[in-house]
Amino acid sequence: MDEGSTTAAAQAASRSGEVAEDQAAPRRPLTVQFEPRAFRNAVVWVFVIFVGYRIASWIWDSTGGFIFVLLLAWLLSIAMEPAVAWLANHGWRRGLGTGVVLLGIFAASVAFVAIFGSLFATQTAELVKSVPDLLARVAGWANERFGTTFDPT
Repeated sequence: MDEGSTTAAAQAASRSGEVAEDQAAPRRPLTVQFEPRAFRNAVVWVFVIFVGYRIASWIWDSTGGFIFVLLLAWLLSIAMEPAVAWLANHGWRRGLGTGVVLLGIFAASVAFVAIFGSLFATQTAELVKSVPDLLARVAGWANERFGTTFDPT
């Protein structure tokens, strides 16, 4: 029997209130069957991936700070390389050129902190002093705008 006549019979039976013969028999539940070997391989791979993740996580937790310092040193060496290469091309030894560039970076950092450090400290102190006034203005704005009764004190 083809599929078209089966569906037509089922539709006719449902209109008349009868149960079609293929619907009368209870259906078996659909089960999923795995091949034992494939299932075993999947379980082993999940276990291996989980153990690998735990080992990598432990290594990262144990050496994360050290790796961060290594990455910063690598970044500094990449940043210094053009100046060191320029000095090496002009007759300086690479070790001496690296030391001079590193001392120059240190001196520039100290000068930067000396010049802008007091400015940063002054502005930070002014910001801290202005926080209560800022909160009072925000509370006043919210009270006016939304009809609330925030007390900024």
